[in-house]
Amino acid sequence: MINVFVTGEEGTIPRAMRVIPSNCHIVNGGYLKYEHWKTHQSFQARRREIDFLNRELLFDLFSKHSDEIDVVIHSGAYVGTDFCDSDSVKAIETNNIGTQNIIDICNNFKKPLVLISTTAIFDPSKYSSSSPIDENTLINPQTLYGVTKYFSELQVERQIKGKYFILRPVFGFGDYPDDLHSALTKVIYTLYKNYTGTEQTLELKLAPFNQKSYIRVENIANVILKFAERIMEPKGHFFKHYNIGKNYSYARDWHEMIDVVANCFGNYEAPDHPGHSIDADVIMETFKRQIIFDADADYLGWHNINDSSISRLKIEQLISFEEGVRKTVNSVIQNINVEPYWI
Repeated sequence: MINVFVTGEEGTIPRAMRVIPSNCHIVNGGYLKYEHWKTHQSFQARRREIDFLNRELLFDLFSKHSDEIDVVIHSGAYVGTDFCDSDSVKAIETNNIGTQNIIDICNNFKKPLVLISTTAIFDPSKYSSSSPIDENTLINPQTLYGVTKYFSELQVERQIKGKYFILRPVFGFGDYPDDLHSALTKVIYTLYKNYTGTEQTLELKLAPFNQKSYIRVENIANVILKFAERIMEPKGHFFKHYNIGKNYSYARDWHEMIDVVANCFGNYEAPDHPGHSIDADVIMETFKRQIIFDADADYLGWHNINDSSISRLKIEQLISFEEGVRKTVNSVIQNINVEPYWI
């Protein structure tokens, strides 16, 4: 069993790491106890997690528990374009000063590092519907989020003394309220909130007809943990960078995705009509009326990946898109009274 220390341990991907079968054991959030926590409005809807900006805390923890930790996965970050733009100072502090703390911990205690980055670092003008992103696509981030995450990659590449991987997930979505950032989960929440009588609109800086490859977070978590296992091997440390996501051939536009969402809602009982299922047609109409797309602001465009590098490793997909949507719909219904920070 490989003992893994994960930052951002209450985030979407790390929580998925704790529930999928693997040879890794996530040590924090369990018997590693600490008293200093990250604070943000999102933690009203989500469990608190370690403050990795606190260097004294980190060094104290690793001084006491270093022998019980094999690998560090740095997943904690200010995630998402709107989220980073809402507080640029905090985004830079978290994504870059926080990463520096993790690098120093890994170097001091001789731990290999798996950094979770993002495909938002790539230049949108260099990929298209016929030319998906791969690991060699030109890097030119267009947002503060992308800039801070690319800078974190450079920090690791230039400073880490031991082994490392840099993994770049694309469009992961998960259960609400663990997942507070993905557009798909926000859409599902907004649709059901409207269905229950609370009128809300959701504005997305996305073009509805541009296809994108959404992938359930359990699949991303599974790949990350496989790399945590691989980094412990004495040999076989292949490339340093990998993009994680469904191949571009599986991409869907928003109208295709909402068909799946509406059908999944149709499998649940209407809250105001016991014994009757939720009307999928109503969900579709709500989508057309309450979800507002700003196509001109879609800086990502046809944001899909060529997964040939990761597919060589033959890591299985645990959950299909359809099953993932069903799980997200169910989590929204079960937790609809938990109000997210972006309302």
